Amino acid sequence: MHLREKLKKPKFFLKGIATYLPAGISRFLPRHQRQFEGRGLRAYAGKSQVARGYYSVWMRTLSMLHEHGALGRIETVGEIGPGDSIATGIAMLLSGANRYIGLDIVPTAHNFNNEEILDEMIELFKGREPIPDNAEYPKSRPYLSSYAFPSPILTEEKLAELLSDERIGHIRQAIRTMQSGKGADPQNPIRIEYLVPWTDAEVIRDCEQTIDLIISSAAMEHVDDVPLAYASAARLLAPEGIIVSTIDYKGHDSAGLWNGHWAYGDASWRLVRGKTSYFINRWSHSMHLEELRKLFTVVKDVRFLRENQLAPEDIALRFRALPATDFETSEGFIIARKK
Repeated sequence: MHLREKLKKPKFFLKGIATYLPAGISRFLPRHQRQFEGRGLRAYAGKSQVARGYYSVWMRTLSMLHEHGALGRIETVGEIGPGDSIATGIAMLLSGANRYIGLDIVPTAHNFNNEEILDEMIELFKGREPIPDNAEYPKSRPYLSSYAFPSPILTEEKLAELLSDERIGHIRQAIRTMQSGKGADPQNPIRIEYLVPWTDAEVIRDCEQTIDLIISSAAMEHVDDVPLAYASAARLLAPEGIIVSTIDYKGHDSAGLWNGHWAYGDASWRLVRGKTSYFINRWSHSMHLEELRKLFTVVKDVRFLRENQLAPEDIALRFRALPATDFETSEGFIIARKK
């Protein structure tokens, strides 16, 4: 293992220890990223930057679904781990969905100004803006062969209907209803719902087999019970519904090397994690695929590779049987259809 990694390890143990200490003491120690406290708390960069980022997330997903013949009905859509806003959900509603269901463990989607983001997102759609590419968002996945506005999917005729004043008014009112904490307005044809915790069978009971498409962007790496999450997604999806995930397998600053989190034994990892509300689950790409295939048929599987910085002897015993390519996979993109 790199000497640099060995020297840095005390810093990462201190991050976990800090979660057990009072704020007055822990502020003098290295800290985990604030969102792992379970309250969101990412800085609001403003409606333009947030909207463009999530416009890119959704349009890339939409384009990939279309390219691989997996873009079917999207009347009802769900999103695992919306984060501090429902920006992706807003883009999905502007693309034709009439019902958006946020699927979360902690209720943070109210942290940003969703109406501001709606206004900016409308301008992106009205302007037929190209999909922000890797020059603007170098960390975004998946890559596309073309970043042109997806006009074969969102035709002029369709956009005229989707961007009508009446429909936008319905979306705006649905956002206000969600922000107020009230239940969905039965008079509004647009519905926004928010299920927390979404893996609780009682919480999702009324939504079972109603969702056409579930997406997650950099969320599944933070799920503690991955089998339960995929089982819950399968219960929520309509027959032959689609789940599409972009998964980040990097260490999230839990180690000095990008894949150094695979080197911790279980006891050391518990210390590094500390009392965070959620962290990273250390599920590899092949582990996700194996679990998915129990309930889904994989339509598209893409790995994004990076140089493995760990020697075989550095890897914790519990992970040594994994395929070597798992330790080179920094991100993955998977489309799967419910069996």
